[in-house]
Amino acid sequence: MSTPSVAIPRTVAVAGAALAALVTLAAAALAAAPANDTQAGAVVLALAQPATVDTAEATIDAAESATALGCSFAAGAQRGVWFRFTTPGSGVYLYDARASDFPVVISLKRPDGTFGGCSSTGEFATQLTAGQARDIFVAQRSGTPPGGTVARITVTGPAGSGTTTTPTTPTDPEEGGPEEEGGGAEDPDGGGTTTRPDGPARVPAPRATTAPAMRLDVAHVGQTLVVQTGRWDVRVTTKVAWMRGTRAIPRATRLRYTLQRADIGRRVSARITVRAVVGGATTVVTTPGVMVRR
Repeated sequence: MSTPSVAIPRTVAVAGAALAALVTLAAAALAAAPANDTQAGAVVLALAQPATVDTAEATIDAAESATALGCSFAAGAQRGVWFRFTTPGSGVYLYDARASDFPVVISLKRPDGTFGGCSSTGEFATQLTAGQARDIFVAQRSGTPPGGTVARITVTGPAGSGTTTTPTTPTDPEEGGPEEEGGGAEDPDGGGTTTRPDGPARVPAPRATTAPAMRLDVAHVGQTLVVQTGRWDVRVTTKVAWMRGTRAIPRATRLRYTLQRADIGRRVSARITVRAVVGGATTVVTTPGVMVRR
């Protein structure tokens, strides 16, 4: 017995084909690269206003190679997107993409297409005058583990033009001071982690918002001195050196120091070297000393 055939109306077939086409187009739209996947589509940034872009479908083209960018850190970078910022005033500007979901390489280009600087740390600071534009390339650094796909960038600038400050990392007196923060790959030309063709950023030395202080109970042998490294107006790293008179005490580099017999009759203090994470400017502060008794 033969199976009867069922005729599908032409209108249903056409509607089905149209639906399939719409599904295909929707899938393609969902997989489309972001508008700022190329330099021509750079997202314009406002001072101190964070910008966020999903880079899941972003690509890397020939114009974004390490050679084309002039940035060795960009070799092998993935999922690059572009932003644009024009300085409203003169001073030091910080381009900060460290809040991105992935380890970032950041590279700048001037309006004439020449190299404007780059960094493997996700942040870049440079001294600029008013009205200078920079196109900013942000991508996942090569060789880093996969993470999220969202790029986040904020530009902050000189006081009076919308700048913000980042609080220093709190220091736990029970532990050692903050370790020197690494800077990713080294710059093969300059030995640092950031290249600044516009000239060194004249970043002011860090200023204390809460001064370093030393806490102690009794200045006698066997007692423990504790130093607080203070709080600062920019993001910093700190190093501690305990001093016996004017000489550093060997291997005494933690926040706590237990007084020894060699300290008797001498004045012991703590010297704190504070280094700005961006720009590298340093401040050295020595606490008032305490005379050690038996």
